[in-house]
Amino acid sequence: MRLVFVFIIFHLFTVVKLSHAEVLPIEPHREWPTRQVAPSSPNVETLTPELLWRIDCAAQVDPLIGRLTAAAPGLNGNVLLVDRQMSQVLVVNSDGVIERVVGQKGEGPGEISGAYRALQLADGRIGIVNGIAAPYTMFGARGDIVFLDKQSDPAGVLFAGGDPGSMPICSVRDMRFIEGKILSITTRSLVSPPTITLLLEMSLLDTSSDERKVIARNVKLMDINDYTPRESDAFELFSGGRSDIDKSGRIAWAVERDNWAVAVREIDGTGFILQREWSPVERTEEMKDKAFEPLGGRRKDAQLFDYEPAIKRIRWQAGGKLWIEHYGAELIPGSVACFDEVSVEGELLRRVYITIPDAASSSRLDVLEDGRMVLYEGFGSSDEENDDTIPSVSLYITN
Repeated sequence: MRLVFVFIIFHLFTVVKLSHAEVLPIEPHREWPTRQVAPSSPNVETLTPELLWRIDCAAQVDPLIGRLTAAAPGLNGNVLLVDRQMSQVLVVNSDGVIERVVGQKGEGPGEISGAYRALQLADGRIGIVNGIAAPYTMFGARGDIVFLDKQSDPAGVLFAGGDPGSMPICSVRDMRFIEGKILSITTRSLVSPPTITLLLEMSLLDTSSDERKVIARNVKLMDINDYTPRESDAFELFSGGRSDIDKSGRIAWAVERDNWAVAVREIDGTGFILQREWSPVERTEEMKDKAFEPLGGRRKDAQLFDYEPAIKRIRWQAGGKLWIEHYGAELIPGSVACFDEVSVEGELLRRVYITIPDAASSSRLDVLEDGRMVLYEGFGSSDEENDDTIPSVSLYITN
């Protein structure tokens, strides 16, 4: 990561300048009351979702499927599958049939620089955003959501991280979309030697007005001349599934790395903190090696956390409940995920294991904004090599 930023220094001739207010942390939760969540619940349930469709990606020839990294709900029960390798979005109908392919890599009208996340507006337009997982940086990235109409012609642009400026380094890390509201997670790099300022922002965008409001912002300062690989520089609290928005516009996000603490923001801007006793998960050397992999530099010089982060993923459920996944929860045989279901009043309702028989051990589960689930097998994570499992993608629903 440090080497990446050294590259920036020698290749940027313009220093991006923002106002003082634009580089200050935004932490609304600091003023909010706390609701204590019980450390455990006697209610444990297993949910085996119903399979709606499955696509054998290895057998798919037309269109050819590369690496699927994300999914999003489409109109009329469709699902948008984001193919990062092929820079395209597959529109799959409720029968599991690929109806059309949207997006073509390029710089011309109607073409996209890459596909990382996708969404579909009520008028049918599909928005595709290029992005990248932490801690990497894309030079020239503007954080733009490119909208295409039914003919795949250009139909508007929305900037997930605000005005990118003339020398942009704004990477989209994550995105959730529901009821016309986009929750975007972006990282912007500002270079002002000898300091690099990293702005990790969680923003709410209204697609009807293009209005953008920054809900929370983390600010990190880095010394250009310090090449020590630090996990603390690379870790991003809001991304990686640690934030979500529901139909009403309420937002939930993790507020600390090393404590089980989740902020819930109401639509009027008020909020509260759900907090729970937490026993940190100590890392083995193998776990530390995995944490080091994306940092670059030398392993012996790296400064890594001794413990895993507390919160792994946050997902809203029907009825205003939250599914919160934390590191260290052991999966039972046949399960692919484990969530603790919490009410906004702070009641720990149950522990939920999602079981999918015969799922590959390396499978990855997405929980979509509408509650449906997408299982990826044979793709690894977004930054890992494929394993020997035949690539497939499946859609599930829980009753």
